Amino acid sequence: MKKLIAIGLLGVALSGCASTGPIQIGRDTYTISETNEGGAFTSVYKLAGKLTKEAATYCHSIGKQPELVTSNANQPVGPMAGLGGATITFRCLDANDPRYGDPTMRRDNGVTTVN
Repeated sequence: MKKLIAIGLLGVALSGCASTGPIQIGRDTYTISETNEGGAFTSVYKLAGKLTKEAATYCHSIGKQPELVTSNANQPVGPMAGLGGATITFRCLDANDPRYGDPTMRRDNGVTTVN
């Protein structure tokens, strides 16, 4: 019985997490979210990286360049703390778009503060 429970918990920890896919929320602006179904057993920071890669793939598929706007990750603490997850917001811009790579487009001027 203990072996069966351990296998079940492992299956939950390793179960796939499905992202929302790119959802357009504004002109050239998209968001992707994914719930971390592994809970405290998997890293939401890796999940945020995976979403960033998915955003880049999407932008390249429509012939544009990706630009990350925001990245948020919520890591649960403890086995009963919930699922957690990650959300990113990004733009798909033409390489010659004046907004592409322009640090003045970011409200934080490219500086991130972690508390």
